[in-house]
Amino acid sequence: MKVAVATSTAQGRRPTQQDAALTLPDLYDDGGGYHFFAVFDGHGDCGDKVAQFAKRQFPLALQEHKPLIQSDPIKALQAIFLTLHQAVRDSADKSGPEQFDPYLSGTTVAATLFCADKVYIANLGDSRVVHGVQPEDASADTPWAMHQLTTDHTCNNEDERARVEKAGARVDRLQEAGTPEGPLRVFKGSLPYPGLVVTRALGDTSAKRLGVLAEPEITTLTLQPGRHCLVLATDGVWDGLDNDKVLDIVSSYFSPGTKGQEKEEDQTSQYQTAACEASQSLTDHSLKALDSIQVDDNTTNICVFWTQS
Repeated sequence: MKVAVATSTAQGRRPTQQDAALTLPDLYDDGGGYHFFAVFDGHGDCGDKVAQFAKRQFPLALQEHKPLIQSDPIKALQAIFLTLHQAVRDSADKSGPEQFDPYLSGTTVAATLFCADKVYIANLGDSRVVHGVQPEDASADTPWAMHQLTTDHTCNNEDERARVEKAGARVDRLQEAGTPEGPLRVFKGSLPYPGLVVTRALGDTSAKRLGVLAEPEITTLTLQPGRHCLVLATDGVWDGLDNDKVLDIVSSYFSPGTKGQEKEEDQTSQYQTAACEASQSLTDHSLKALDSIQVDDNTTNICVFWTQS
């Protein structure tokens, strides 16, 4: 199965870029239809370093766990995330660019592993994956079926909140002049840290005893025939745009009869052009949406297009 993939990112008005994206189409040289894509959203003073570290380490872990990926993709993803978390945790003892302090810093992960007619989705935190599908013989005005493939791991999720509270976390908002402001966060007792919005992440070693997990939630998507699009994105996209709007933006570049689809080009080239245009358009829309709600954030997305026979 051939896929077209493109990524786009913007720092926005943030002083640093803490997002990262990883695209590994045709993951293994001997084929097999394996593809891997992931987005990362770092947080804390070293969030950019954690996100970039995870981006560098995932390809190595995917090669190391190749036999397990081929036999049991879910167990492989679980093992890879554990390996990555241990590597992040150990980074404080290293030197050079691999050294950073993960005590109050970490990163979300939203990852997809394509294996033949299945996609395995693994995530930590509030980066999200959305999938759209349309029958291959559909007309341009046929609606796409949309599915959110990940759960947002925040304290707004009742199950996640219950787990961290059971582990001893205090869930509260930041106080501004005595007034609660912003999203719910994870705190240690009466202390003003770690103040995490997410309840699962790589790193954040100060929060592991508070129930913040590095164990991903993994789901499986069995692919049906048709046109498919997949969007992986950090919360800089989702804070200003809902799932339906994101799918509307992206799928408009992958519908029959739209720009680029009627040219006598190789289908893969058509899809690649569409993916690039869709990804950049989504970034542009995301920045405008963030401005409209007066939020400053990095924004990163990966758009994947393919046809399943």
